[in-house]
Amino acid sequence: MIYKSKTLYSIILVLSLVLFLAKGIQYALLGSYIPIFLAIVICMLFYFNRNRKRSLKTLIKIWAILIIIWAIMRIAIGLADRFGKELMENHLQEHLGIKGIFISLVFLIGGIYLLGKKRRHQWVN
Repeated sequence: MIYKSKTLYSIILVLSLVLFLAKGIQYALLGSYIPIFLAIVICMLFYFNRNRKRSLKTLIKIWAILIIIWAIMRIAIGLADRFGKELMENHLQEHLGIKGIFISLVFLIGGIYLLGKKRRHQWVN
C-alpha cells in the first residue's frame, strides 16, 4: 500500500512541476520570461535538495502551498469574470473559462494532496 502511495505522490509532484515548466515555456514564447525563470529555479531547488530529507519536506510543503494559492486565485478570477462584470479580454476568458476552472480544480486537489504531512513524510523517507 505504501508503494502505491509513493508512486501516486511522485506522479503528482512530477506532473505539477512539468506542467508549471510547460506554462513557463508558453509565457516565454509570448515574451514574458519571469514564469520560466521561476519554473527553472523551483526545479533546481528540487534537484539540489533531493538528498536532504528535511529540506525536501519543506520545499514540497512550500510548493504545495504555492500551487493551492495559484489555483484559488485562478478560480476566483474565473468565477468573478463569469458571474460578475466582464473583467478580461477574450483570450484571458478562454484560459479562465470552464476549462480553466477545471484545470485549476485539478491543481487545487493535487496541491492539497501534496500538502498532506503523512504522505509527504512517507514519500521522503
